[in-house]
Amino acid sequence: MWQGMSKTGIARKIMACLIVALGASSLMAQGRLSTVRDDVRRTPPTSYSHSKPEDDDHCDGDSIFGEMFGKLLFHGLTSPFWGPAAVAQADFVSTAYFPRFPYQETGGYIVSASWAKRAGDSFRREHRPDPFDGYLWPTEPRRWGARVRFDYGDNFDGLERVGGHLLMSTSSRFGLDTEMNYLRETFPGGEDRLWIGDCNVIYRFAQSERMQWRAGVGFNWLDDPLETNYGFNFTYGADFFPHKPWVLSATLDWGSLGRAELFRFRSTVGVLVFGMEAYTGYEYLDVDNTQINSLIGGVRIWF
Repeated sequence: MWQGMSKTGIARKIMACLIVALGASSLMAQGRLSTVRDDVRRTPPTSYSHSKPEDDDHCDGDSIFGEMFGKLLFHGLTSPFWGPAAVAQADFVSTAYFPRFPYQETGGYIVSASWAKRAGDSFRREHRPDPFDGYLWPTEPRRWGARVRFDYGDNFDGLERVGGHLLMSTSSRFGLDTEMNYLRETFPGGEDRLWIGDCNVIYRFAQSERMQWRAGVGFNWLDDPLETNYGFNFTYGADFFPHKPWVLSATLDWGSLGRAELFRFRSTVGVLVFGMEAYTGYEYLDVDNTQINSLIGGVRIWF
């Protein structure tokens, strides 16, 4: 194939092949984390405005349909808040108290103010020989509760995640929800790493002994050696205590991160023994053009 070509032509051919090969290897080295970083920090595209001709011919039927659709849309959008409250048969203002961990002399987690008063009076009386007899708590009911988790996630395609999370709840229903995750990806030609997390102020809008629902707002963040980026976050989560020792948890986060949209969902099922919960589950992370599905497992400590 090289016959009839000059040395200059052969050199040009070799250089072109090298350029193509280097370009291909560069594309192969673009992993998921690199795509996430590019989406978060990309330059915003130029926006164009498109004018639409106005239509002055509106009929009453369209107005009625629009009003009905608006009401249905409103009820649909607000159902994640009033629906759980109705299921839990709870209002938005009653006070609750916390044992040291779920199922500690209760059928679930939080208890009412009247129950807390009875438990506190029982605690302050002379201790019985068996501290777990009846409904005597080893400690007084508290106005706060917290838990911390450490877990590991893997998508079985070169991407691993190690994370930590803290959730603090109070009798006022306000609390703090924050987490951080270290992501490491290996691929042909190298590896990539970054940190991602969020911090939110939450409100427990529905609660009962068997279930608690919360929602809140805060910010997302991404950090690597080059830059740190932030964005808005909305979080929505719930915990269920169907029967000792089971704990079911689910969390949804939706917001922005830099110039990208972020969506994350995770669901776990765990077994709790004296404040220590071992769990497994699934997590889905979507940052614009990148979707990461992971199996997760970890330990959660309630205190």
